[in-house]
Order: sequence, then C-alpha cells, then structure tokens
Amino acid sequence: MKFAKNIIDQNKPLIVVNPDQYIDFDLPKKIINSYLPLYLQLGNKSGFVSMKSGQITKFVEKNNISNLACTGVYIVAKAKWLFSAIEEQIKNKDMLNEEYYLGPAFNYIIKKKLKVEPLSVRAKYDLGNPKDIKIFRKNNISRLL
Repeated sequence: MKFAKNIIDQNKPLIVVNPDQYIDFDLPKKIINSYLPLYLQLGNKSGFVSMKSGQITKFVEKNNISNLACTGVYIVAKAKWLFSAIEEQIKNKDMLNEEYYLGPAFNYIIKKKLKVEPLSVRAKYDLGNPKDIKIFRKNNISRLL
C-alpha cells in the first residue's frame, strides 16, 4: 500500500479486484460513491455486509452476518478514501487471524458518512484452485466468454 499510494492519483476512482475469480457485473458509468458488487453466499468463506435503506452499513470478514457477500471487487470514487481507511484499519490493528483484509476497511469509509452502495452481480465463480476451475469449465461458462 505504501508504494502504491505514491503512484496512484488520490482524487481519481480506484478499483481493486481479487484476481482468482470470474465476475459478471456492470460497472457504474460514473463512479461517484463507493461500491461493492454483492452476490448470494450461504457459507462463511467471504466478506459479508449488512444493509439499510439500500446502503451498505457494515462489512464483516468470514462471518455470515447476512447472505450478501462481497465478490472481492472494491470500488471507490477517490483513491484517498480507501488509502485513508486502510491507514485507520492498520492503526487500529483491525485484523482477523493476524491478517488485514481489504473489506473491513470499508467500515472506516462508512464511519465517515460516505455512501457505500451495492452492485448486482449476474455471475461469480471462484477460480483459485483446480477444483473450482473444473466446476467453471464443467458449467460451460468459460466457453461462453
């Protein structure tokens, strides 16, 4: 983060994507708030959100507080919002199993009264291991791309 902050324009949108997945969703034409693409997840292997009045109000990693899970795509209108949130997260030692996760940094964005909106996802496939890739291929999704 320390090195990225110096080369990213702090006043422009920033999108961070976990690379080991396939996700189909529409990116907003104009990024004016923060956004988290969400999908239905019944397990505990993702980051989950709670919502009120169409806005995301809380992000919790690896604890199913709802069935709305983050895809691993994190979008902010201004990069400085996310860098500031990460710095607060580190200052507060806000970790899970001695690791920092990006999703909980959005709680600091929410505390600053900045909007964090959900985005609908048409499809999400994990591709982080051979078993997941096999499922993706078996469902013929890769053939459609």
